[in-house]
Amino acid sequence: MQAIKINTYVNTFTPNVAGTITIEQCFKNIQSPSEDHKAKIIEARKLKLQFFSTKNEVIKAAIKKEYEKIKLPLPSVSYNGIFNSYRENKNYTCGTGLLYIDVDSTGFIPETLDRNKIFSYYKSVGGLGYSILVKVNDLTIENFNSTYQYVVNDLGIENIYDVDAKKISQQSIISFDPNIFINNNSFVYSSINEEKLDNIEKYPTGHINIKKGKHNVTDGVKNILKYNNLDDFDFNGNDYIEDWYNGLQYVYCTRPFQLLTDGRKRYMITYIRNLVWLNPTASRCQILNSAKFVNLSISNEPLPNIIIEKQVDSIFKQLKDGTLEPKVKIRKIIFNPKCLLTKDEKHKVRCERQSIYYSDVSTGKIYNIIEDWNFEFNGKITIATVTDISKLDAETKLNKKTVEKRWGKIKEYIKSLNEASKDEIKRFKDLKSKTGKSPDDEDLTQLMTDMDVVTITEQSMIESPEYIYDDEDLEFINLH
Repeated sequence: MQAIKINTYVNTFTPNVAGTITIEQCFKNIQSPSEDHKAKIIEARKLKLQFFSTKNEVIKAAIKKEYEKIKLPLPSVSYNGIFNSYRENKNYTCGTGLLYIDVDSTGFIPETLDRNKIFSYYKSVGGLGYSILVKVNDLTIENFNSTYQYVVNDLGIENIYDVDAKKISQQSIISFDPNIFINNNSFVYSSINEEKLDNIEKYPTGHINIKKGKHNVTDGVKNILKYNNLDDFDFNGNDYIEDWYNGLQYVYCTRPFQLLTDGRKRYMITYIRNLVWLNPTASRCQILNSAKFVNLSISNEPLPNIIIEKQVDSIFKQLKDGTLEPKVKIRKIIFNPKCLLTKDEKHKVRCERQSIYYSDVSTGKIYNIIEDWNFEFNGKITIATVTDISKLDAETKLNKKTVEKRWGKIKEYIKSLNEASKDEIKRFKDLKSKTGKSPDDEDLTQLMTDMDVVTITEQSMIESPEYIYDDEDLEFINLH
């Protein structure tokens, strides 16, 4: 595959092209910049936090001035296209194969994106927003706006992206993020001209028809969906909150980091349950479209749309009946999404706070093992199962006597975890007794061939699949 190359600039004041680098080198500069560049980014992020934490307009103006004094002279790149000598539309020569999107929303959680479609994302210079890159073929000045709108609609970020950064000549300052997300095998969008975009009959709920310039009158204006309950916690300006005795009830919708080979129905029903619980006023159509897109990304063999539709209907019935309960994950410590701590720094804080509560290293090891326990594959948390799992990693290896000695300190917490996961434990026992049988019925798979982005969108909207299944296939829905 030909290397992706982008233009570089001395700073945002200078539109003259300074040179050309590969995208790999750009990512390396973001992940591991020079100490001087890193220090400037960190200082800029401190100022950005101060700006949002004060209400005094005079102080805010002074902070903004200092922030821009640090930010604007930093080197930058243009992701969308290659320019001849000078960065302006008339000097645009060709696309780079990338499309740049800037999201400044402080509540945005990039992990909620369909990461199969994302080439890269990383923290912006200010530290509260994100820069997103997707792969796009045949981008031109003429199709830029329609392609851009299609992509943000498809990703579900059409209401939170920075409109001012929607330019084919947009510069992006080299940021700093040691945890930059990179997916070299990401989906490649096809460019969309305005006529083709206008002829796509169905968007996800509430998406804006660019040519007509008005909202879909049938579905109404789309609300921004919540994918976790972090807004329910009062961080009071701190980087984290903790409760090492009772734990914190965290509800979230997540996507697997690896494609699923089984458990797709259980995964989707949990995803839909939590999504509806977090967004009780969202329309059925909006939840359904979100679920269909997620279904396409979790496996090479997505579930038929009829199954997703029946799952959504079942969850909405529970919502209407007042019986809907989310799948809760108990966390002892939760980090503020606005904090600037890196992944390694968060891990260090977690270990330090954990050591204060747990009097010895062995108890801490047990806690780490059970924190992300997979009940469906490991069964109930017991002394024996913890001992066995600990032996899979040299750093957590414990003998049975050590586990027994520390068990009393955390048995109440373990009891609550086992109690909250009774359904998964039951499935573990059932599957264990049925050797050679997969958790999924392979007759319910719908193979997906290579499609362009328009075809995928149309596929997600299918109302009458080729095969119709009996309600018996949905017996797994009411899990509680």
